[in-house]
Amino acid sequence: MPECLTSTAACMLPRETEAVSRDQCPVPSEVKGMPFTQSEVDSIVKKFKRRRKELVLTQADVGKQLGEWFSSPVSQGTICRFENQGLSHSNMCKLCAVIKKWHDVVDKNIHIPTVKPQLRKRRRRACFKNKDLQQLEKWYARKPNPSPADIRQYATEVGHEADVVRVWFCNRRQKDKKNAMPVRRV
Repeated sequence: MPECLTSTAACMLPRETEAVSRDQCPVPSEVKGMPFTQSEVDSIVKKFKRRRKELVLTQADVGKQLGEWFSSPVSQGTICRFENQGLSHSNMCKLCAVIKKWHDVVDKNIHIPTVKPQLRKRRRRACFKNKDLQQLEKWYARKPNPSPADIRQYATEVGHEADVVRVWFCNRRQKDKKNAMPVRRV
């Protein structure tokens, strides 16, 4: 794994196959030369988990905060691996430097940006009328793989969103595929 991992790049822990040059990932002076012993890493992780939970922040929220402060978000997965100590020791140390700065800001209550909860708006389940289903079946019989333009046209005709119609066609193709497969009996 590349040596170059900083507060700005901590969000994107490079995979072994990715090559990252020093030019792409400059190490800020405040992160350079901050080696941590394993016991220091353990205590930072423990303090971080406790403080994050006290503040009722998700791992994604903290990653977003770090992104606002260091101009590149840290992924929820990276925060999770940090908390579980699933990163290499060198990457743990590099992230520890960033987390220590996060602690300093949070402990001093220096402008903690409010993070909006990441609530996904759930879509209601689509209910097709019988006449709409019959029309979709006719279109499917003619063209089981309609183009995006066709899907938009069909959607306006049946009064649903294009994504709903697209998913209906995907599900219908899966139904045909499932019915076409021979049943194995063991």
